[in-house]
Amino acid sequence: MGVISAVTGRLKAMAYLVSFESVHKMIRVSRKSELQAKAAAAFGLSGTCAIEYYCKEYEEYVRPETAEELPAGGKNATRQLIINKFKNKRRGDDSKEVTDRKRRRSGVLNYLPADKEDEGCGDLRYKLRQGMLRGAELDEAMSKTFADRRILVVTKRLSVPKLKKLYPALFQEMEIWAELARIRGGGSTKENELERARENLSKVLTKFQVCETNAALEHLLIELREEDALYTAPTAGGPMVIWRDALWVEGEKVADFEILLNKIDQFLTWGAAFSVFAQKPTKKSTRCSAYLATVMVLQTDVLKPPKGLERITQ
Repeated sequence: MGVISAVTGRLKAMAYLVSFESVHKMIRVSRKSELQAKAAAAFGLSGTCAIEYYCKEYEEYVRPETAEELPAGGKNATRQLIINKFKNKRRGDDSKEVTDRKRRRSGVLNYLPADKEDEGCGDLRYKLRQGMLRGAELDEAMSKTFADRRILVVTKRLSVPKLKKLYPALFQEMEIWAELARIRGGGSTKENELERARENLSKVLTKFQVCETNAALEHLLIELREEDALYTAPTAGGPMVIWRDALWVEGEKVADFEILLNKIDQFLTWGAAFSVFAQKPTKKSTRCSAYLATVMVLQTDVLKPPKGLERITQ
């Protein structure tokens, strides 16, 4: 009788697991299109981005705790199977605390500022959209609306074209440096940021003193095997690039180089854009160059040295 009960209990547990897997699959199929639509509506996402959002949302529907509802017979073994299935999944958390912990940056105080906007910023945003401000008024308006831009860029991951409609003034070469100064905090200015970046890059390039500065940078990028990927035609969803004297992000032109005409300053502006537009500096085709710019020169990020960097550090 005991043997029959044990066998019956195990069969029930196996049947429950099959049922669980079936429900798991049904939820995944039935919810996928709905959640992708939700992602598209909320953030203007599509394709891979929407699927990532869907995956993050999907984890809220089926959890290892479901195993607690298993029948007594074979419960422990089946529960462990389900836990093993989900143990590597992590739920998304976009809170500022988690964002700061996951994206901690060296020397950057305001990557995602906690400050709220002052009153009257709605009027300032209208004037910024219409291009009605110049000089000191423009600088003040951009500073007062800084927190709003960081939420749009970092938290809501607004696309570059949409951000351009809201804040067209940001899409100028020197304004990118001004925004980096706001992100850095501590009273930094665009002039200070650019000058410090030039000095730091010069120190990195000292090992290539056999040639003048622009040629040294070119030689370094060639050694990293990334020059062709950095200076190439832009592609949608591809890495940030410099093409035809302009900076391109997510396949969109974000700034023409009209003041910063030499290769050094353009490369540094490319590096500054990682923080300004919240781009991942880990795309395979340019990750060594991005590490050089963001970690070694601008000191706006903390990353593990990528493979291939040893070509210039040995």
